[in-house]
Amino acid sequence: MGTTRITTKPPVFNIFIKDVSLINLDSEICNFADDNTLYSCGHDLQEIVTNLEHDLCKLLEWFRNNGMVVNPRKVQLMFLGMKINRRLRLNIARKKIKAIDYVKLLGIEIDSKLMFRKHVETLCCKVNKKITAFFRLNNFISTKQSQATYNAVIISNFNYCPLIWMFCNKGADKQIDKTHKRALQILYKDHQSSFEALLTRNGNNSIHVSNL
Repeated sequence: MGTTRITTKPPVFNIFIKDVSLINLDSEICNFADDNTLYSCGHDLQEIVTNLEHDLCKLLEWFRNNGMVVNPRKVQLMFLGMKINRRLRLNIARKKIKAIDYVKLLGIEIDSKLMFRKHVETLCCKVNKKITAFFRLNNFISTKQSQATYNAVIISNFNYCPLIWMFCNKGADKQIDKTHKRALQILYKDHQSSFEALLTRNGNNSIHVSNL
């Protein structure tokens, strides 16, 4: 759940919103800057829904009282650990929030089955575009510059919150390896060697092993 930003320095904003955590809630809340995530768990689905609806109303009241406005486009609902039910929704302030298959939270695409397939697809698509640019650039820079570009522009993309998404399924893991291999092929101008040989030449492990 996102709120409108207040133009001020981060420490001041943190002090301003700190007492959100003091609201008496049946659910739990995680806060990062102006992103607030409310969550609840249990064996009774209806009890979870009731708790979330009740606590969301409390939060909305706090935001109103403190001159803040919730951005409706950023309010998302997802149920984990169960098959998605399109009828699941929350009724908040005369609006119905439908359950969806995945949400994007602080740059990580989290799906209801915690497979992270979509996150890996998005990540590899982003990296492959950079690899294409790297291919065009690599013929005009030195070996040292090429290695630095590979580390800073390509590999760095896989270093954001890996402990959350790297335990993906085998298919997504293979997709990461395929993208990594392509980057190494361009780095060394070698399209004949195996992925293992390229990793050895680079003195590094695969993305998955490196992030353990």
